[in-house]
Amino acid sequence: MRLLYQYDFNLEKIWPVNYASNPYMRDDKIYYAYNDGKNGIRMIKLEKDGQVSQMLYVKDALDYALPYRWRLFEFQDHVLLSCGNSSEPTETFPDRRVCRIFLDLDEGMKKVSLTDEIASQYQCSQPICDKEDVTFSGIVMHYKSSRKYQCLSPDGEIFWEEKHQGYRYTPFEVKNGCVIFGTAGMGGGLYCYDLQSGTKKIALRTRGTTRYVWVGEYIACRGDKGQLLLVNPFAGEVVDEIRLDGMLTDESGITVGNNQICVVGFCKKSQSSTVYLVEV
Repeated sequence: MRLLYQYDFNLEKIWPVNYASNPYMRDDKIYYAYNDGKNGIRMIKLEKDGQVSQMLYVKDALDYALPYRWRLFEFQDHVLLSCGNSSEPTETFPDRRVCRIFLDLDEGMKKVSLTDEIASQYQCSQPICDKEDVTFSGIVMHYKSSRKYQCLSPDGEIFWEEKHQGYRYTPFEVKNGCVIFGTAGMGGGLYCYDLQSGTKKIALRTRGTTRYVWVGEYIACRGDKGQLLLVNPFAGEVVDEIRLDGMLTDESGITVGNNQICVVGFCKKSQSSTVYLVEV
């Protein structure tokens, strides 16, 4: 991997772990939306020729999802940001309100309405609930404790169980006969197990994998020293890594397109959130 481009935001020491969404790449542009820590949502659009444009949306009285749950997507040839709250009220947060908010990033962050059918496809992601069983591919992943999962048959027979570090922060993903997920808090890492046998393919210590992306058959994620890793989870090895002029946090936004990885980090030298574009 090699660094193609980086852009420092100079955002008054705002760390991407608290305020950043995933970046979004389209053609020769990078879209990056973030909470400014006050009362606004800001968007920066970076062109690969160096041109930069910035926009602001002043939030109203509605509830907004945390930025790492926002979604950026294309609709009718425009890039939209979904930032409304999709979490139902709970006993702890009885006043929480579900709302749908979509901002057109190609039209000055203009608020737009979508039909229920379209809007439901692009709501902000829901928090992971570890204590709920997850069923797929004829098996059940059962939360045994904060650091242990059991793989069960639908009638409760235990196929295997394994320990891991941290709490699960990503959905379970099934690929090549394996289940893959990331954890964070109290350690954290990237895990891959054979679904049938429970054989551990990889247990990579990262100090937090809340986000990762696929680059072909490889996974791109942060490493335990804040570097960017390219990992073969099925072979259990790190294929490549690059140390950037700064560090990635456990919730740094990351996306991939055209054999390029776009990731957000924090540059200590400039005390700024930074977008990096890396060629694979």
